[in-house]
Amino acid sequence: MRSVMAGLVVLALCGGVAVAEETRRVMTMTGTGTVTVQPDLATIRIGVEQRLSTATEAVEETSRATVRILQTLRAAGVEARDIQTSNFAVQPIYSDRRNEGGRFGVIIAYRAINQVSATIRDLTTLGGLLDTVVGDGANRINGISFGVSDRSAALQEARVAAVADARLKAETYASAAGVSLGAILNIDEQGGAGQRPVFAEMRAMAADAQVPVAAGSSEIKVTVAIRWSLD
Repeated sequence: MRSVMAGLVVLALCGGVAVAEETRRVMTMTGTGTVTVQPDLATIRIGVEQRLSTATEAVEETSRATVRILQTLRAAGVEARDIQTSNFAVQPIYSDRRNEGGRFGVIIAYRAINQVSATIRDLTTLGGLLDTVVGDGANRINGISFGVSDRSAALQEARVAAVADARLKAETYASAAGVSLGAILNIDEQGGAGQRPVFAEMRAMAADAQVPVAAGSSEIKVTVAIRWSLD
């Protein structure tokens, strides 16, 4: 009989703990912090494409233009670590008409493609540099993206702002509900900090630039979820 009663007491205590955990009052609130920063670097992707009667000729002409572009970049002060060639390819070009023998798909030329990616850390040179590499033989501008070399300070500022935003919301709801915030139980940064460009009006980065470009600005965004106990 005593063992049965002891078991009931244990079950009752365990059940009480479970009920207490289930009924503990908590609040979870998300907050977002956004910091706008000015980009201080740009990554350009420049392509060279040549179509000639033989593969050898196409490769040689593409290579000559690529060498000129690389020399221009180095002369402009772009470091070797910030320059990369990629996406080199040689492809046959087929005719879409019948030849004299009545055959389709006859090779009529070859296309050679090479791409150069470079990070430009002095944005005042960007417009003029683009104009120069076009003269060197770059006939494909595959994209320009702007970025920030050091995001750490902006990221910390965005995190502080995100926590403050979450707390302000939580205090507002707690006051409206007639309760008060207790201890913070958990803080979770959601999805990692993101960065997105905010484009400004088109403008030349250099007074003598022939190619107009705009750096605009970038936003560093952080979202956190904070869980409080309620008193």
